[in-house]
Amino acid sequence: MFGSFLLGSFQTVYEGKVSSMANPQPYRGKTALVTGAAKGLGRALCLQLMAQGARVYALDVDEAALAALQEEAAGQPGLCV
Repeated sequence: MFGSFLLGSFQTVYEGKVSSMANPQPYRGKTALVTGAAKGLGRALCLQLMAQGARVYALDVDEAALAALQEEAAGQPGLCV
């Protein structure tokens, strides 16, 4: 079974076991490389990983959209373009 998030309860289900989300930044100290990072799912993934504490290296061929992502994430630590 894949992990899923139960909205409103702050609990996760993974392999049939329920566990509490005790760590709001589970990726603190981790590094992620996201390709296609300027738009769509890649952009959403970058923002979510940064919110959870990861250092994110964002790559995309669309330089203007990547600059927009960098500008949007200026207040958050962890984005490397």
